[in-house]
Amino acid sequence: LNFGSSVLVEKPLSPSVLDGHALLDAARKRGRTLALGTEFAFLPACHALHAQIISASRNGGEIRLIWNDPPDEMRHGSVKIRHTEVSLLVDLLPHAASIFRIFSGAANLRVISAEMSVDGTSGTINFCDRSGRRYRLEANGEADRRTRLLQAGKPDADIHIDFCARNTVVLT
Repeated sequence: LNFGSSVLVEKPLSPSVLDGHALLDAARKRGRTLALGTEFAFLPACHALHAQIISASRNGGEIRLIWNDPPDEMRHGSVKIRHTEVSLLVDLLPHAASIFRIFSGAANLRVISAEMSVDGTSGTINFCDRSGRRYRLEANGEADRRTRLLQAGKPDADIHIDFCARNTVVLT
């Protein structure tokens, strides 16, 4: 930003809320774009199966993202840091939205409802787009194992994309 460039930053935007506000202010002041990226939006399986996922989510189906983390998950050699300054759902919203936008395109997503457990360890967000397609994020921060699963279709799910597998696994 200081050199006049627009910047794409991976989540989290900054180490603190104050630093995040400073970055936003710098972008506004310089007339530059400061964008938050999430790696899941670039997963080849989502794009390769776009037509099949859209088809499976028609006629009462939906696109679901199941996001589970164990409480003491090890990531890159240390325990994964939880963002305690925001709720679990607020923390995961950018990831879910980036994946769901692959399928909603220009039909803008909107949040329909959100529910959080009393202890804040699990919750759901329901979305829809202007075309009426439904999306659902199901999150659990106290799960037995790490899960990143995209499903499309009716409740029994016609398509599954498992992002935690060594190689992304697609089951139809």
